[in-house]
Amino acid sequence: MKDNRAASLPESVWDGYDYTSVHTVVLVAGIEHFGAVANTLPPSELDWLVNLFQEAMLNLVLQCQDQGLCHGEVRVTGGKLMIGFYDEKEVARNYLLDGPASITGDERQELIKRCRESNADLVVDAIKTAIRLMNLWLIQPENLRRVRFQLAPYQLGIGLHSGRAFLRNRPDGSRRIEGYTVTVASELQRQSVLGKFSHILLTRRVYDILLKIVRQHTQLRQRVFFQPLTVDFGGLHSSEAQQEVLELQFYHRIGIHITQEVIDQYEALFALDHANIWAYYQLVDYYAFTAHNWTRVFELAKIAQLVHPNDPKILLDLAKYYFHINKLDQSQVFAEQALKINDQFDLAHEHLAVIADKRGDVDAQIEHWRAAVYLSPGSPINNFNLGLSLLLDGDQDDGYHFIQEAIRLYPGYVDWQIFRETLQELNKKGKLPELLQEYIHFDDNGHR
Repeated sequence: MKDNRAASLPESVWDGYDYTSVHTVVLVAGIEHFGAVANTLPPSELDWLVNLFQEAMLNLVLQCQDQGLCHGEVRVTGGKLMIGFYDEKEVARNYLLDGPASITGDERQELIKRCRESNADLVVDAIKTAIRLMNLWLIQPENLRRVRFQLAPYQLGIGLHSGRAFLRNRPDGSRRIEGYTVTVASELQRQSVLGKFSHILLTRRVYDILLKIVRQHTQLRQRVFFQPLTVDFGGLHSSEAQQEVLELQFYHRIGIHITQEVIDQYEALFALDHANIWAYYQLVDYYAFTAHNWTRVFELAKIAQLVHPNDPKILLDLAKYYFHINKLDQSQVFAEQALKINDQFDLAHEHLAVIADKRGDVDAQIEHWRAAVYLSPGSPINNFNLGLSLLLDGDQDDGYHFIQEAIRLYPGYVDWQIFRETLQELNKKGKLPELLQEYIHFDDNGHR
């Protein structure tokens, strides 16, 4: 075999033996403190709980498979579920990349690009599945009953890791995924008890891929927040023990549908414990962007602020409420407080830029968009809005640069109708750069 694997790793590698290595995202989910629970329940109740868990997990897997999400192997044992996400077509691609007659040149680069795109899709599918898993487990009969009796539900913990795994043949002809990637994900799940928000833990490899996709999402109004977590991997191989771990703190608009039953359960959980910040985030997102009930957003935020006075997200939620009712001074105060607590909070700069735009303060608007771009240079929305602000202020060179950067980062982002109208306005005033003239004639899909 040619020794050219390094050229394609970590995208893929073909081994040519009785197994194949594939790039995979492994999700491991389980009931936290399961050992302690097993020791305290009578055998019949423990058996009932395990059956409940396994039925819920298998139902979730079936739902995800119907939606084209679970590409890979599934194992359910006791109070633990493992899903290995991989692309079946990668096996054939691996042979072309690293097999005896591997391809070269532009064809090889194009294939590696397709591998990376596929791997990114796997990460998105895995994180969506993890969130669906949490919501499905939350509304199981036993958890509903526990919350009604003022008891905390059985907490589900999830670990996500991305890396190389062996795709082995089982004796029955099916496949199984093995390797350190599975071991790391399983260890993450065990450590999920350290979580304070979602109890969904992921390694830096998963985070890096996910964050890039989130920033380039078509809607570009969602954000996904992560919280660094100190986890001891002492029992693992040294290279894997150095993994940086993050917890999913908050997500918004990444294609996760939440039923009313789930929202009702989050309401009950928040009423039971106002410190439950994960429940708060879900409720505010629902009431602000689905139910459009900003009065309820305000009520929730004021309650949560008493328990978490230094949470910048809660302060920004209050800022958005006051902006919604057109009280710009109060909105600005809360956004500035959020920024004071976390000077890296690009969303606070974005909100202050919107306030400045509402007031017609061009200088402040540009200042905050510049800060947002500095903090999130890979965000098309920040580059685009900064570019428009600069163009409207007469700075054609810088404005053109940031508009082009937004289009380069993610062509699908631009709202072409608004963009075209802005360019037409600039053209009438004689402020439109010649290099942007062509965009006046684009349709709403960004085509001529």
